[in-house]
Amino acid sequence: MENAMIEITISVPRRNIFSLLQNTDSRSAFTGMISDLLLKILDQYQPKKIKIPSTIYHSREQSKNTTCTICMEPLQVYSNIKILPCEHGFHSMCMDKALQYQHRKCPVCRHDISISSDSDS
Repeated sequence: MENAMIEITISVPRRNIFSLLQNTDSRSAFTGMISDLLLKILDQYQPKKIKIPSTIYHSREQSKNTTCTICMEPLQVYSNIKILPCEHGFHSMCMDKALQYQHRKCPVCRHDISISSDSDS
């Protein structure tokens, strides 16, 4: 996962903050509001889980490649594979492991797998 720096600027008059922090009840409410705000912001930056359905490999026409480039083993007929939006195929277990480690690009062409190759706009 890529590291991202988030900068937040909140404009609140200084006297309002000091008056909030002097009162214990207001301080906890203020702290709660800030933590809620930060959680909402961080939720927006969480990577979306990508689910790629498995399919049974029948023929070479299903995938642009005939070898899983993750493990370098050939794709066997009737084995479970996952085909990415760029049409490259991989063993299901190999792709699941790659997705577990937050790899979001096709190992062959580096296409972002969270973006469909179709123009469905």
